[in-house]
Amino acid sequence: MPLAIYATGSPQGTAELVRTGGTLGVLGTPDGHDVIPTLSIHRRALTVVGMHELADHHPRRYQATYTEVVTWLCGQVTPRQLDTWCRIVPGHLAPSVFASLAGPDRPEEPVIIFSWEA
Repeated sequence: MPLAIYATGSPQGTAELVRTGGTLGVLGTPDGHDVIPTLSIHRRALTVVGMHELADHHPRRYQATYTEVVTWLCGQVTPRQLDTWCRIVPGHLAPSVFASLAGPDRPEEPVIIFSWEA
């Protein structure tokens, strides 16, 4: 895959999911002892991007950007595309979904949305 976003779990495993020349987004805050395999990143020409949600945090700008992105998506993506591209999974199943990403049982949809609603 051209992009993988590390949000929880092991960043080492996430880096291995990115194809050569792809991007690894570090959204979750890694444990201070986690190591991202720099030799693999270097040899596979990966781009690593820090995506900390609180970096340069301005609530009004964050909300405006969120609204802009959602508005754009609603105008571009049909309900059928949404059903085809996205899988909504209950949040409590996140560990098993992450564990499946490197195996044959990985979800077919390119976008997985975890729902944390009760």
